[in-house]
Order: sequence, then C-alpha cells, then structure tokens
Amino acid sequence: TRTGDDEEMAVGALVALRGTQRRERGENLRRQDALRSGGVTGEKAQIQITRATGLRVADKRSFHDAGCIGEIGAEEKDARKDAVTRHKKWLDVCEYLGCHSMRMNWHGAPREIVSDAKGLEEFVKRSEPGFAELCDYAAKKKLDVLIENHGGASSDPAAMEKLFAAVKHPNFGTLPDFGNFPQGVDIYDGID
Repeated sequence: TRTGDDEEMAVGALVALRGTQRRERGENLRRQDALRSGGVTGEKAQIQITRATGLRVADKRSFHDAGCIGEIGAEEKDARKDAVTRHKKWLDVCEYLGCHSMRMNWHGAPREIVSDAKGLEEFVKRSEPGFAELCDYAAKKKLDVLIENHGGASSDPAAMEKLFAAVKHPNFGTLPDFGNFPQGVDIYDGID
C-alpha cells in the first residue's frame, strides 16, 4: 500500500521530470526565436534550427520537439541512446506508481518513410535495439512498453508489423488510437 508520503514523492518525481522537459522545450524555443529574429529564413533556417535545438522540422509551419522525449529511431546513434535513457526514467516512474505499462511514440524518421521500402527497413533496424533494451528494462519491473499509432510509421499497420517482428519481445505491444490511422486504412485490419 502507498502512503501519503509515497504519493507526494511520486507526484514530485513526475513534476520534476515534466519541469525538466518544459525547461528544455523553453530553451529550444528561445533558440528558434533567436535564429528567426537574426533574419535567417527558409531551408537554411530549418537546418540551423535543427542543429541548434534538436527540433526536427515537420513542415514549414510546425516543429516536432524531439528534445523532450527522444527519437528512438534517430539516424544519430547518440540521439537513439539518449532516447533510451530518457524513456528509462519514465519506466522508473511507472514502476513507482504501480503502472502496468508505459506508452511511447516511435519517432526518428519523416512521416513519409512508409512509402520508402528501403528507408523503412533502415528505420526499423535502427529502432529495434532501443525498443529491445527498453523492453528488457521494463520486464525487470513487470511493465509493458506500448506504442501508440501516433503518426508516421506508427500509424501504418504494415510498418508496425515489421517493427514487432524485429523486436520480438513479449512485453512489447500497441495502444491503438482509432482516430490515428491514416485515411484508407481499415481500423479493424490495423489492430488485427
């Protein structure tokens, strides 16, 4: 049983983790603004923003903040390692709170990766070691690691099948969001 002190500690741990993420996000946004205010625009600005902040440009109107959680399938090995480290902290919190699972995203490639067979194969290959490490870590805590179909490859049933075949871990699963499948995908086939 948990005491009031335990609950306070758990809430404090969550607040501390979220506070760290917010600080990092704020620093990244300040760096973005500095680049923009310096007159750097267009593709050159996108490249500089990505290098300076870790923010991946999703399109010309929005950014995906990979710096907070991490990209488990990033092209850079250090970025993948950092993503695993960050997710392990959340698994520790999940264990402390008595959760049965941790939900995460599958990031590290452009949304269009599913239409590039070779690129998707490389993305799965890059992602597998990180997911396997997280699943091993989670298993010791009696937790599952779940991926939500949350855009990009994670919303493509065929891509998810390839990832699950590569990871092959009994505590690796999905958390389907029926509103996140791409147009034209039968949601029942997507969860089968």
